[in-house]
Formats: sequence, structure tokens, C-alpha cells
Amino acid sequence: MLRVPVVSAVGHERDSTLIDDVAAVACSTPTHAAEAAVPLDCVAARRELGRAGGSLRRAAEGAIGARARHLGSLARGPARALRRERSKLNQMIREIRASSERGLADRSAFQRRIAAVVLERARRRAVERTNAGLAEERRRGGILERAAARDLARRREALRQAAVTLRAHDPERTLERGYALAETADGSPVTSAAAAAAAEQVKLRFADGRVGARVDGEVERDE
Repeated sequence: MLRVPVVSAVGHERDSTLIDDVAAVACSTPTHAAEAAVPLDCVAARRELGRAGGSLRRAAEGAIGARARHLGSLARGPARALRRERSKLNQMIREIRASSERGLADRSAFQRRIAAVVLERARRRAVERTNAGLAEERRRGGILERAAARDLARRREALRQAAVTLRAHDPERTLERGYALAETADGSPVTSAAAAAAAEQVKLRFADGRVGARVDGEVERDE
């Protein structure tokens, strides 16, 4: 065996050539050789690429929606924290008023100042935490979007290469090189000289169209 595999496709099944004896794979036609060298199921590959593209698109949309909902929840966080702090503060004020009927004006003012300071600090801390969370979520969202874009680009390139490979295996390419395909009236391929003689009337299919042909004479066998 050679260090580099060799595929032969001379096409003369009756002849025994030296390359058929030393090749890794001996094929009957160039098309057969191409299929043996590139074992690719084009239909399955195209279907798999379609499924992968749909999964990627759904995953990206789901991730973006989840991030948006999470950001919306964080945006509502400061208002809820502010309401909780106000509720606690009001409860404290009511308890102080109930327990000290003769509360002094100075003490009430002091308590109100303390409450305002506590509320402001709580609000600032809540806003800082929310801003930090929003910044982190934006950073993670950017990373996710860039990763999705790179993966989408890779998949598009793989799809393009698969399309090129599919085009290389298209039978129309063989017709474009000057070959013709013999068919019966119902469109079935004529695969032998005997079948052509039996059909008498055949259609020759070229790359740019079909023409009718009539078969005359006996079958001449190759020596």
C-alpha cells in the first residue's frame, strides 16, 4: 500500500489496469471515485445544519429574553426596597408615638432626621447594588452575544463548505463537461447498449436540454 491512498477510476470494467492493482480503492467511474473519497450524505448534512441553525436561533432568543426579564426585575428592585424601608420606618414612628404620648418636639425632629439618614443610606446602597448588577448583566450579555455571533459565523462557513461539496457531487456537473445521459420516453435512464437497442427511441439529455434520438443497427460489442 502507498503512504498516500490512491483511488483509481479508469472506467473500463473489462480492462485490468496496473493502477487498479495498486490503488487503495478501484472504482468503476469518476463519480463512484468521488463518492468513495468523500463519504458525505448531503441530504442528512443539510437537514442537520438546518436543525443546528434553528436550535442556535432559539437558544439565542431564549437567552436574550431571560436576560431582559432579569434586567427588568433588577430595575424594579430599588422601588421595592424603598417601599419596604418606608414601611418599616412608618411602623417605628407609630410605635414611638404610641409609647411616648408626651414626646418632645426635639426628640421627634431627631428621630425624623435619623430616619431620613437611614432611608437615604439604604436607598443609596440599593441603587449601588442595582447599578453594579446591571453592569455585570450587561457585560455577561455582551459576552453571550459575541459568543453567539462567533458560533453563528462558524456554522455559516460550515454550511457554505457543505454547499460547495454538494455542488461538486451534482450530476449536472458531469453533463456540463460534455457527457450525455440516455433516457427512455418515461425518463428512465438507459444503462446499456442492449437497453438502447430494445428501446429504439431514446432521449439524450445534455446540460442545456434534451433531444430525441433513434437507435439503429445491432449492438456492437467492444473487443
